[in-house]
Amino acid sequence: MKKTTGDWPLFRKAALLLLAGMIALFAVLTFLGRFQKDLAFQGLSMTREDLPDRTVYSGYGMGYNRKIPIVVTCLPEDGGVRVEFTAGESEAQVYQAAEDRTERLSAPREGGPPYGWEEYVFTEEDARFFAALPEADRVRASWGAYLGVTVLALFFMFNAAFPKALFTLRHMWTVEQPEPTKLFWLGYFFSLGLGLFLTLVGYLLALTGSGL
Repeated sequence: MKKTTGDWPLFRKAALLLLAGMIALFAVLTFLGRFQKDLAFQGLSMTREDLPDRTVYSGYGMGYNRKIPIVVTCLPEDGGVRVEFTAGESEAQVYQAAEDRTERLSAPREGGPPYGWEEYVFTEEDARFFAALPEADRVRASWGAYLGVTVLALFFMFNAAFPKALFTLRHMWTVEQPEPTKLFWLGYFFSLGLGLFLTLVGYLLALTGSGL
């Protein structure tokens, strides 16, 4: 008997295993992510680290098609907080922040962007924000987003497990004994592969709190 495109059970089984594995793996990662907190600041995700003499906020921004490390260091001093901001390899922007005033201690860059990085501007208001030593209280992983992507994963699993049954249910009202064509199977396997990719992307977005 000649083998048809629809007789590829290994791909379908692999898709089912991958989707089931993603559901289980990201359930664990989402649970663990509930204990990981960060600080949302002007589109950046900042983590807080308390050291004996300073508090450090760090994260990554995108610039020049590459990831750039962003670091804000707060050093409590008599009468205020010294706030140092660095983005990538640019010179630090230094502020002295107190309750009633904020003073910039570092001189603006001569030539080129005044802040050392065209795609991000750190202002006196930002210095006051970090001088208050805000807690990292935003939970990144989202159970709601995880459940939404899981529903999508279950749909693709159902489609992978019963392709012929779904095809028959779709065409049984207009065609007597409908039989899938080769074109149908090619489109089916393509959509299944695309579904795996979209499901993975969805889980990653749910895990990082980037939104869907």
